[in-house]
Amino acid sequence: MKSSNTSATTSGAAQPTCRLLADKQEVAVSEATGQVFILTGIPGFHANRRTGGFRYGLENDCPGLEVVGERTAEWEREKGLQIATTALQQNPDIDVFYGNSDEMAIGAALAAQQLGLVPNEDIFAVGIDGNDVTLDLIREGVITASLGVYPKRMGQVVIEQMNQFLNGEEVPYVLLTPSTVVDINNLDAYIAGDTWTDPVAGEPEMDNGQPTVLVS
Repeated sequence: MKSSNTSATTSGAAQPTCRLLADKQEVAVSEATGQVFILTGIPGFHANRRTGGFRYGLENDCPGLEVVGERTAEWEREKGLQIATTALQQNPDIDVFYGNSDEMAIGAALAAQQLGLVPNEDIFAVGIDGNDVTLDLIREGVITASLGVYPKRMGQVVIEQMNQFLNGEEVPYVLLTPSTVVDINNLDAYIAGDTWTDPVAGEPEMDNGQPTVLVS
């Protein structure tokens, strides 16, 4: 029995990245161009899936975006800041930092600010998690967007599934909880839970280099 969020490992974070640059350039999403730097977690299943899904999304939705760098920041804000600082000093034309987690994206956004760049104007930072600190920074205009996975609600779902199982009820082996791209436009709705949708049964996810496909 597992509670999972496979949407976070597919192309969900790529979609807002494509849209951000398309809107800035006033072109169709498929025609957007730019440079993206990926901050990965510690190499392993989660980092592989989140990076692979993001790359897959870029290739399919906005092939004009180029991944110009990829380094592990080990899920940490400080390492994200250090790596992003060096990356921007070497290549000031980076348009977007994508982090496998919000903490790394926060580090990149802070690095950009320290170098005199204006978040959401000169550069964008996109992550995954939707934690409280990230939501505050979205409101402050520091972080651009997060693929919010409802961390608190996910934990609640796990407890509910455990209780059902212990009471002899049948539960799916994998239960997929939703994810939502959170930015300043739907921030309050996400916090209020208005964007939550009911979990659905799914299949185990494999670290096979292929994108996750949700089967209805």
